[in-house]
Amino acid sequence: MYSIPGAITMTNASQSLADLCKAVDAGETDIDLGSLAHSDSSALAVVLATIRHGQASGKALHVSAMPPALQSLAKLYGVQDLIDAAAPPG
Repeated sequence: MYSIPGAITMTNASQSLADLCKAVDAGETDIDLGSLAHSDSSALAVVLATIRHGQASGKALHVSAMPPALQSLAKLYGVQDLIDAAAPPG
């Protein structure tokens, strides 16, 4: 399981995406957002891009423990279903 530490904001979104894609390329399929303390809409873009990267690589990613603020943004932007599709079953 890959846990995202700290924050994903506009200032570190590119590096966060690169780190996540590297983890996916190394075989990681579980992305834990539970320790994400601070985020903005950039974090949502990073999560969606990581899901797309996994799909392009033939991997089904599982996104878990999405913080409520990020869930609210996903609902506001109409992309919650895309993230829910990458949520672990149950």
